[in-house]
Amino acid sequence: MLAPEVEGSANAAPVIESTPITQAYVNNNYFYIVSASDADDDSLTYQIELTNRDTGAEADFLSFFNNFVQGTPRDDDIGEYDARIIVSDGTDAAVQEFILTVEE
Repeated sequence: MLAPEVEGSANAAPVIESTPITQAYVNNNYFYIVSASDADDDSLTYQIELTNRDTGAEADFLSFFNNFVQGTPRDDDIGEYDARIIVSDGTDAAVQEFILTVEE
């Protein structure tokens, strides 16, 4: 006897629950723990995009290690950045956008 087919359930997108740290200082370690959850208990991946608000250039002084954003801005990183943190479960994603200001 064959069992009836079960329709797939919809995927729940991840949710970012933490509040970003919006100030960074030259030659000081920036550290932000991103707290995110997924109702489906899917494995999550993390990514950050930084774009200089004045020049439009992408910056690379911050990166993820697991769910920790970390890095040390340099003198030439002073300014404001459009920051986007993307947390994905492989199907859907949550995006947290904020302005990161790097000062001396």
